[in-house]
Amino acid sequence: MQSSKSAEIAALIAQSERLTYSDADEALRLAEEAARQVPGSTDLMLAVRALQRCATMQLIFGQMHEGQRSLLKALTIAEKEDFEAVRGEIMQDMAAVYYTIGEYDDAIDYWADCLDPANALFTVETRVHSHIGLGQIYFAHENYEMALSHHRRAQRMAGTALAATLRCRVLINVATDCLRLSLLDEAEKALIEGLVLAEQTGQNEYQEEISVYQSTVAMDRGDLATAANWLDRAEKIEHVCLWGQNLRLLARGRLHIMNSEYDAALNILHHALELSAEMGISHKAFQAHHLLAQTYTHMGRPVDAEQHHRRYLEVFTRIVRPGTYSRLQQLETRFQNLLTD
Repeated sequence: MQSSKSAEIAALIAQSERLTYSDADEALRLAEEAARQVPGSTDLMLAVRALQRCATMQLIFGQMHEGQRSLLKALTIAEKEDFEAVRGEIMQDMAAVYYTIGEYDDAIDYWADCLDPANALFTVETRVHSHIGLGQIYFAHENYEMALSHHRRAQRMAGTALAATLRCRVLINVATDCLRLSLLDEAEKALIEGLVLAEQTGQNEYQEEISVYQSTVAMDRGDLATAANWLDRAEKIEHVCLWGQNLRLLARGRLHIMNSEYDAALNILHHALELSAEMGISHKAFQAHHLLAQTYTHMGRPVDAEQHHRRYLEVFTRIVRPGTYSRLQQLETRFQNLLTD
Protein backbone atom coordinates (compact mmCIF):
# COMPACT_ATOMS: atom_id res chain seq x y z
CA MET A 1 0.00 0.00 0.00
CA GLN A 2 1.33 3.41 -0.91
CA SER A 3 2.24 5.59 2.07
CA SER A 4 0.48 8.91 2.52
CA LYS A 5 3.74 10.76 1.76
CA SER A 6 4.25 8.82 -1.49
CA ALA A 7 0.63 9.35 -2.46
CA GLU A 8 1.00 13.09 -1.91
CA ILE A 9 4.15 13.27 -4.04
CA ALA A 10 2.54 11.21 -6.79
CA ALA A 11 -0.48 13.51 -6.79
CA LEU A 12 1.71 16.60 -7.04
CA ILE A 13 3.60 15.11 -10.01
CA ALA A 14 0.39 14.12 -11.79
CA GLN A 15 -1.22 17.52 -11.27
CA SER A 16 1.93 19.30 -12.44
CA GLU A 17 1.94 17.22 -15.62
CA ARG A 18 -1.71 18.04 -16.29
CA LEU A 19 -1.11 21.79 -15.90
CA THR A 20 2.07 22.03 -17.98
CA TYR A 21 0.43 24.00 -20.79
CA SER A 22 -2.73 25.35 -19.21
CA ASP A 23 -1.03 26.86 -16.12
CA ALA A 24 2.74 26.56 -16.39
CA ASP A 25 3.47 28.69 -13.31
CA GLU A 26 1.35 26.42 -11.14
CA ALA A 27 2.86 23.34 -12.79
CA LEU A 28 6.32 24.59 -11.81
CA ARG A 29 5.20 25.32 -8.25
CA LEU A 30 3.70 21.84 -7.86
CA ALA A 31 6.81 20.19 -9.32
CA GLU A 32 9.08 22.09 -6.94
CA GLU A 33 6.83 21.14 -4.02
CA ALA A 34 7.05 17.47 -5.02
CA ALA A 35 10.85 17.75 -5.13
CA ARG A 36 10.94 19.39 -1.71
CA GLN A 37 9.14 16.38 -0.24
CA VAL A 38 11.62 13.88 -1.69
CA PRO A 39 13.74 13.58 1.52
CA GLY A 40 10.69 12.26 3.38
CA SER A 41 9.84 9.61 0.78
CA THR A 42 10.63 5.90 1.12
CA ASP A 43 9.68 5.25 -2.52
CA LEU A 44 12.99 6.11 -4.16
CA MET A 45 11.78 5.58 -7.72
CA LEU A 46 9.01 8.08 -7.03
CA ALA A 47 11.58 10.44 -5.56
CA VAL A 48 13.56 10.27 -8.79
CA ARG A 49 10.43 10.95 -10.82
CA ALA A 50 9.64 13.99 -8.67
CA LEU A 51 13.09 15.41 -9.25
CA GLN A 52 12.85 14.70 -12.99
CA ARG A 53 9.51 16.45 -13.13
CA CYS A 54 10.92 19.43 -11.28
CA ALA A 55 13.85 19.59 -13.69
CA THR A 56 11.51 19.44 -16.69
CA MET A 57 9.56 22.47 -15.55
CA GLN A 58 12.66 24.40 -14.51
CA LEU A 59 14.19 23.84 -17.94
CA ILE A 60 10.97 24.88 -19.69
CA PHE A 61 11.25 28.19 -17.86
CA GLY A 62 14.89 28.57 -18.88
CA GLN A 63 16.20 27.84 -15.37
CA MET A 64 19.13 25.81 -16.68
CA HIS A 65 21.28 25.63 -13.57
CA GLU A 66 18.33 24.89 -11.28
CA GLY A 67 17.22 22.12 -13.62
CA GLN A 68 20.75 20.75 -13.68
CA ARG A 69 20.84 20.56 -9.88
CA SER A 70 17.53 18.69 -9.81
CA LEU A 71 18.83 16.20 -12.38
CA LEU A 72 22.04 15.64 -10.41
CA LYS A 73 20.01 14.80 -7.31
CA ALA A 74 17.92 12.37 -9.34
CA LEU A 75 21.02 10.82 -10.89
CA THR A 76 22.60 10.26 -7.48
CA ILE A 77 19.58 8.25 -6.33
CA ALA A 78 19.30 6.31 -9.60
CA GLU A 79 22.98 5.31 -9.49
CA LYS A 80 22.81 4.27 -5.84
CA GLU A 81 19.66 2.20 -6.35
CA ASP A 82 20.66 0.72 -9.74
CA PHE A 83 17.67 2.19 -11.54
CA GLU A 84 19.43 1.60 -14.85
CA ALA A 85 16.74 2.59 -17.36
CA VAL A 86 15.97 5.77 -15.45
CA ARG A 87 19.69 6.50 -15.06
CA GLY A 88 19.93 6.54 -18.85
CA GLU A 89 16.99 8.97 -19.08
CA ILE A 90 18.63 11.34 -16.60
CA MET A 91 22.03 11.15 -18.27
CA GLN A 92 20.41 12.05 -21.58
CA ASP A 93 18.66 14.99 -19.95
CA MET A 94 21.94 16.11 -18.38
CA ALA A 95 23.59 15.98 -21.79
CA ALA A 96 20.80 18.12 -23.23
CA VAL A 97 21.34 20.75 -20.53
CA TYR A 98 25.08 20.84 -21.18
CA TYR A 99 24.39 21.18 -24.91
CA THR A 100 21.93 24.02 -24.31
CA ILE A 101 24.40 26.05 -22.24
CA GLY A 102 27.19 25.43 -24.76
CA GLU A 103 29.24 22.88 -22.77
CA TYR A 104 29.55 20.49 -25.68
CA ASP A 105 32.39 18.33 -24.32
CA ASP A 106 30.32 17.35 -21.28
CA ALA A 107 27.28 16.75 -23.48
CA ILE A 108 29.27 14.41 -25.72
CA ASP A 109 30.53 12.43 -22.71
CA TYR A 110 27.00 11.87 -21.41
CA TRP A 111 25.57 10.98 -24.81
CA ALA A 112 28.48 8.62 -25.46
CA ASP A 113 27.63 6.74 -22.26
CA CYS A 114 23.97 6.64 -23.31
CA LEU A 115 25.00 4.90 -26.55
CA ASP A 116 27.49 2.52 -24.92
CA PRO A 117 26.34 -1.08 -25.52
CA ALA A 118 27.59 -1.92 -22.01
CA ASN A 119 24.59 -0.01 -20.67
CA ALA A 120 22.29 -2.72 -21.92
CA LEU A 121 19.27 -1.64 -19.86
CA PHE A 122 19.12 1.85 -21.30
CA THR A 123 15.96 2.30 -23.35
CA VAL A 124 15.60 2.81 -27.08
CA GLU A 125 14.14 6.23 -26.26
CA THR A 126 17.34 7.21 -24.46
CA ARG A 127 19.43 6.14 -27.44
CA VAL A 128 17.18 7.99 -29.89
CA HIS A 129 17.51 11.17 -27.82
CA SER A 130 21.29 10.69 -27.78
CA HIS A 131 21.52 10.45 -31.56
CA ILE A 132 19.40 13.58 -31.79
CA GLY A 133 21.79 15.36 -29.43
CA LEU A 134 24.97 14.31 -31.20
CA GLY A 135 23.43 15.41 -34.47
CA GLN A 136 22.75 18.81 -32.93
CA ILE A 137 26.41 19.16 -31.92
CA TYR A 138 27.46 18.34 -35.48
CA PHE A 139 24.91 20.93 -36.61
CA ALA A 140 26.52 23.53 -34.33
CA HIS A 141 29.87 22.69 -35.93
CA GLU A 142 28.27 23.25 -39.36
CA ASN A 143 28.72 19.63 -40.44
CA TYR A 144 25.14 19.28 -41.61
CA GLU A 145 25.71 16.00 -43.45
CA MET A 146 26.80 14.25 -40.24
CA ALA A 147 24.00 15.95 -38.33
CA LEU A 148 21.50 14.53 -40.81
CA SER A 149 23.15 11.10 -40.59
CA HIS A 150 22.57 10.97 -36.83
CA HIS A 151 19.05 12.30 -37.12
CA ARG A 152 18.15 9.82 -39.84
CA ARG A 153 19.55 7.10 -37.57
CA ALA A 154 17.29 8.37 -34.78
CA GLN A 155 14.36 8.38 -37.20
CA ARG A 156 14.95 4.73 -38.13
CA MET A 157 15.28 3.73 -34.47
CA ALA A 158 12.11 5.59 -33.51
CA GLY A 159 10.12 3.92 -36.30
CA THR A 160 6.39 4.18 -35.71
CA ALA A 161 6.23 2.53 -32.29
CA LEU A 162 7.79 5.14 -30.03
CA ALA A 163 5.92 8.11 -28.56
CA ALA A 164 4.58 10.58 -31.09
CA THR A 165 6.26 13.49 -29.31
CA LEU A 166 9.68 11.86 -29.69
CA ARG A 167 9.06 11.04 -33.36
CA CYS A 168 8.01 14.65 -33.86
CA ARG A 169 11.24 15.88 -32.27
CA VAL A 170 13.26 13.69 -34.62
CA LEU A 171 11.43 15.09 -37.64
CA ILE A 172 12.08 18.68 -36.53
CA ASN A 173 15.80 17.96 -36.36
CA VAL A 174 15.77 16.23 -39.75
CA ALA A 175 14.05 19.31 -41.17
CA THR A 176 16.60 21.77 -39.75
CA ASP A 177 19.46 19.74 -41.24
CA CYS A 178 17.73 19.68 -44.61
CA LEU A 179 17.20 23.44 -44.42
CA ARG A 180 20.94 24.03 -44.04
CA LEU A 181 21.64 21.60 -46.88
CA SER A 182 19.12 23.48 -49.09
CA LEU A 183 16.95 20.37 -49.33
CA LEU A 184 13.82 22.44 -48.99
CA ASP A 185 11.33 19.86 -50.23
CA GLU A 186 12.66 17.26 -47.81
CA ALA A 187 12.60 19.80 -44.98
CA GLU A 188 9.00 20.71 -45.73
CA LYS A 189 7.99 17.05 -45.92
CA ALA A 190 9.45 16.38 -42.45
CA LEU A 191 7.78 19.49 -41.04
CA ILE A 192 4.36 18.57 -42.43
CA GLU A 193 4.65 15.08 -40.94
CA GLY A 194 5.87 16.51 -37.65
CA LEU A 195 3.04 19.03 -37.44
CA VAL A 196 0.47 16.23 -37.68
CA LEU A 197 2.09 14.50 -34.71
CA ALA A 198 2.40 17.74 -32.73
CA GLU A 199 -1.27 18.56 -33.26
CA GLN A 200 -2.37 15.02 -32.39
CA THR A 201 -0.52 15.19 -29.06
CA GLY A 202 -1.33 18.81 -28.26
CA GLN A 203 2.37 19.65 -28.14
CA ASN A 204 2.27 23.43 -28.43
CA GLU A 205 6.04 23.93 -28.24
CA TYR A 206 6.60 21.68 -31.25
CA GLN A 207 3.74 23.31 -33.16
CA GLU A 208 5.37 26.69 -32.58
CA GLU A 209 8.81 25.40 -33.56
CA ILE A 210 7.50 23.74 -36.74
CA SER A 211 5.67 26.92 -37.72
CA VAL A 212 8.91 28.88 -37.35
CA TYR A 213 10.80 26.41 -39.53
CA GLN A 214 8.03 26.44 -42.12
CA SER A 215 8.55 30.20 -42.16
CA THR A 216 12.26 29.56 -42.73
CA VAL A 217 11.47 27.30 -45.69
CA ALA A 218 9.34 30.09 -47.16
CA MET A 219 12.07 32.69 -46.58
CA ASP A 220 14.63 30.45 -48.26
CA ARG A 221 12.27 30.24 -51.26
CA GLY A 222 11.86 34.02 -51.27
CA ASP A 223 8.16 33.78 -50.39
CA LEU A 224 8.08 36.43 -47.67
CA ALA A 225 4.27 36.63 -47.45
CA THR A 226 4.00 32.93 -46.63
CA ALA A 227 6.89 33.29 -44.20
CA ALA A 228 5.01 36.05 -42.37
CA ASN A 229 1.86 33.92 -42.22
CA TRP A 230 3.75 31.05 -40.59
CA LEU A 231 5.31 33.38 -38.03
CA ASP A 232 1.91 34.92 -37.30
CA ARG A 233 0.64 31.41 -36.67
CA ALA A 234 3.58 30.66 -34.36
CA GLU A 235 2.89 33.79 -32.33
CA LYS A 236 -0.73 32.76 -31.76
CA ILE A 237 0.20 29.39 -30.25
CA GLU A 238 0.13 29.37 -26.47
CA HIS A 239 3.50 28.31 -25.17
CA VAL A 240 5.59 28.28 -22.01
CA CYS A 241 8.98 27.30 -23.40
CA LEU A 242 11.37 30.25 -23.74
CA TRP A 243 13.40 28.28 -26.30
CA GLY A 244 10.53 28.52 -28.79
CA GLN A 245 10.07 32.21 -28.11
CA ASN A 246 13.75 32.85 -28.77
CA LEU A 247 13.62 30.85 -32.00
CA ARG A 248 10.59 32.81 -33.15
CA LEU A 249 12.22 36.16 -32.39
CA LEU A 250 15.29 35.28 -34.44
CA ALA A 251 13.12 34.24 -37.39
CA ARG A 252 11.04 37.40 -37.16
CA GLY A 253 14.22 39.46 -37.05
CA ARG A 254 15.51 37.74 -40.19
CA LEU A 255 12.19 38.41 -41.96
CA HIS A 256 12.37 42.10 -41.03
CA ILE A 257 15.87 42.23 -42.55
CA MET A 258 14.64 40.63 -45.77
CA ASN A 259 11.82 43.18 -45.90
CA SER A 260 14.32 46.05 -45.30
CA GLU A 261 12.55 46.83 -42.00
CA TYR A 262 15.76 47.48 -40.13
CA ASP A 263 14.46 49.38 -37.10
CA ALA A 264 11.97 46.61 -36.42
CA ALA A 265 14.72 44.04 -36.88
CA LEU A 266 16.89 45.79 -34.28
CA ASN A 267 14.13 45.79 -31.69
CA ILE A 268 13.34 42.12 -32.21
CA LEU A 269 16.94 40.92 -32.35
CA HIS A 270 18.04 42.83 -29.25
CA HIS A 271 15.13 41.21 -27.45
CA ALA A 272 16.30 37.80 -28.71
CA LEU A 273 19.82 38.56 -27.52
CA GLU A 274 18.58 39.51 -24.05
CA LEU A 275 16.50 36.35 -23.83
CA SER A 276 19.47 34.22 -24.91
CA ALA A 277 21.58 35.77 -22.15
CA GLU A 278 18.81 35.28 -19.60
CA MET A 279 18.58 31.59 -20.46
CA GLY A 280 22.32 31.09 -20.87
CA ILE A 281 21.93 29.74 -24.42
CA SER A 282 25.17 30.66 -26.15
CA HIS A 283 24.39 29.25 -29.59
CA LYS A 284 21.25 31.40 -29.83
CA ALA A 285 23.25 34.44 -28.70
CA PHE A 286 25.72 34.13 -31.53
CA GLN A 287 22.87 33.82 -34.03
CA ALA A 288 21.41 37.06 -32.67
CA HIS A 289 24.79 38.82 -32.94
CA HIS A 290 25.17 37.55 -36.52
CA LEU A 291 21.78 38.93 -37.56
CA LEU A 292 22.40 42.20 -35.73
CA ALA A 293 25.67 42.60 -37.63
CA GLN A 294 23.77 42.14 -40.89
CA THR A 295 21.14 44.67 -39.83
CA TYR A 296 23.63 47.37 -38.90
CA THR A 297 25.51 46.76 -42.16
CA HIS A 298 22.33 47.39 -44.14
CA MET A 299 21.73 50.56 -42.08
CA GLY A 300 25.17 51.92 -42.93
CA ARG A 301 26.42 51.68 -39.33
CA PRO A 302 29.74 49.83 -39.76
CA VAL A 303 30.98 50.41 -36.19
CA ASP A 304 27.92 48.74 -34.69
CA ALA A 305 28.06 46.00 -37.32
CA GLU A 306 31.69 45.26 -36.51
CA GLN A 307 30.95 45.14 -32.78
CA HIS A 308 28.27 42.49 -33.22
CA HIS A 309 30.29 40.56 -35.77
CA ARG A 310 33.16 40.43 -33.29
CA ARG A 311 30.82 39.22 -30.53
CA TYR A 312 29.41 36.62 -32.93
CA LEU A 313 32.89 35.28 -33.60
CA GLU A 314 33.83 35.33 -29.91
CA VAL A 315 30.78 33.34 -28.83
CA PHE A 316 31.03 30.95 -31.77
CA THR A 317 34.72 30.28 -31.08
CA ARG A 318 34.07 29.74 -27.39
CA ILE A 319 31.48 27.02 -27.84
CA VAL A 320 32.64 25.49 -31.14
CA ARG A 321 36.17 24.33 -30.39
CA PRO A 322 38.45 22.10 -32.51
CA GLY A 323 38.95 19.80 -29.53
CA THR A 324 35.22 19.19 -29.33
CA TYR A 325 35.09 18.14 -32.97
CA SER A 326 37.97 15.73 -32.33
CA ARG A 327 35.95 14.14 -29.52
CA LEU A 328 33.08 13.67 -31.94
CA GLN A 329 35.38 11.93 -34.39
CA GLN A 330 36.68 9.64 -31.64
CA LEU A 331 33.12 8.77 -30.76
CA GLU A 332 32.32 7.92 -34.38
CA THR A 333 35.23 5.48 -34.41
CA ARG A 334 34.28 4.02 -31.04
CA PHE A 335 30.70 3.32 -32.06
CA GLN A 336 31.20 2.63 -35.73
CA ASN A 337 29.23 -0.60 -35.48
CA LEU A 338 26.35 1.31 -33.93
CA LEU A 339 26.27 4.16 -36.41
CA THR A 340 26.22 2.10 -39.60
CA ASP A 341 23.43 -0.04 -40.91
